[in-house]
Amino acid sequence: MTINEAAQILGIPLNATLAQLKKAYKKLVKKYHPDTNPGDNKAKEMMIKINEAYEVFVKHLERGGNQNTG
Repeated sequence: MTINEAAQILGIPLNATLAQLKKAYKKLVKKYHPDTNPGDNKAKEMMIKINEAYEVFVKHLERGGNQNTG
């Protein structure tokens, strides 16, 4: 997954701060978590994408992708 794809899934700009990333992640987890959507395979698939996107974006920030980490 590219950083652009990760940002799109998370609904954040490429220059998002760590605080913005965490806020977006928590919002999406509340919406798509399997406990909130039991038996919904699309929600389960979305959670996998959200988690992967979060990891990709965190690594981007760690590499200095955004100097303002909030």
